[in-house]
Amino acid sequence: MSTSCANEHVHDTEMWAARLRSFACQAMSCDADQELNMVSEGALLIDAASAVLGAEAVDFAQLEAMLSCGAAESAVLKLMPEDTAFMLSHGQGNACLATVIAGSGAEEYICEGPTVALALLTAYVSALLAPLEQRSEMRCTLASQPLSRLH
Repeated sequence: MSTSCANEHVHDTEMWAARLRSFACQAMSCDADQELNMVSEGALLIDAASAVLGAEAVDFAQLEAMLSCGAAESAVLKLMPEDTAFMLSHGQGNACLATVIAGSGAEEYICEGPTVALALLTAYVSALLAPLEQRSEMRCTLASQPLSRLH
């Protein structure tokens, strides 16, 4: 990979990480009546970033069919790979929580949202975001370490 290609990939990774982070914050803090729009927006974002994320392409025909009949939870589940483990909770005062373990990872991502679907979507986006942020942190750590020289 040439230096310019490597730099473009780094920039793409950081750009998608920033967009995913921003989306997760919006999804956690939006009103419940924005659920369908946020799920649709999340699907568009995940699909657009699929090359960087290693995610599968989104089947928008199925997604839109689910959203058109108000099945936001089903639409979010359709976005997630089948090997994604999750747990949902709806408590007092409409507190909705979701826990996601993506792929073979051992880390849990727990998020709150105004609806069960948005909590689940935010937790899934957080799971997708984590490896991008780890790569970015690793680059920063490596760049800040002094170079060693052999004599």
